[in-house]
Amino acid sequence: MNLFFTDNMIYSWKDNQFKIIPHPGRIYREYQIHDKVYVPIMDQGMYEVVGDSLQMIPNGSLFKDMRPVIGLPYGKNSVLFVTKFSGLYVYDGMGTTKLENEIEVYLKENRLYAGYQLADKSLAIATLNGGVVIMDRNGRLLKVLTTDVGILNNQVHGLSVDHQNALWMALQTGISKVEPQLPYSFFDERSGLEGTVSAIVRHQGNLYVG
Repeated sequence: MNLFFTDNMIYSWKDNQFKIIPHPGRIYREYQIHDKVYVPIMDQGMYEVVGDSLQMIPNGSLFKDMRPVIGLPYGKNSVLFVTKFSGLYVYDGMGTTKLENEIEVYLKENRLYAGYQLADKSLAIATLNGGVVIMDRNGRLLKVLTTDVGILNNQVHGLSVDHQNALWMALQTGISKVEPQLPYSFFDERSGLEGTVSAIVRHQGNLYVG
C-alpha cells in the first residue's frame, strides 16, 4: 500500500484503487519510521496508520498541544519525536517518555526544521537560525555545525547522508558537506584562532594554543 498526504487528506493506493483514510482533524506532519507511518493531528494527538484507518498510539493524546516537527528512528523499534517547543520524546510502542537532553534550549532558540540519523546512530537536527546540532542517543550534545566551523549558511532546510557517511546540508544559499564521523577537528580564523601557531599544549582537558 502506498500513502499520499496533503494538508487536509490522506489517500491510500492499493489494488489499483485510491481510498481516502478518514482523520479527525488537521494533519500537522507525517513520518515513516521502522515500516510504520505516524501522523500527528492538531489538537488530537499522535496516530499510526493501520490498514485503511488511523489509530491513536498509546497515550498519543500527550502530543495534542505539541508540535512534533521531526520523527526519527531511535534504536531498533523506538521512535524519537522532536517537538517545536516541548522537548524530545521517545515512543517505544507501549508508551512515551521525555528524553532528557542537552540540545532542547538550543532548538527552541534556533527554530528546528529537519532531522536525520547518522551512520553511528547519532542524530543530526537542522535549524533555521543555528545550523545543525548533533546529539547522541543519550541526549548528549556532540557537535554544533555553523558558519563558525565552515558551513556556508546557518539556515538549514534539509539533511542527507551519502554512502561515505558524509552529511550534506541543503542551505538557504547553497549546499555544504561535512564529515562528522572523522576523528579530528579543524581550527582557524572562523573559530577565533588568529595569527601563527607556535605552541600547543593540553592541560586538564583543555587545549591551549600560543
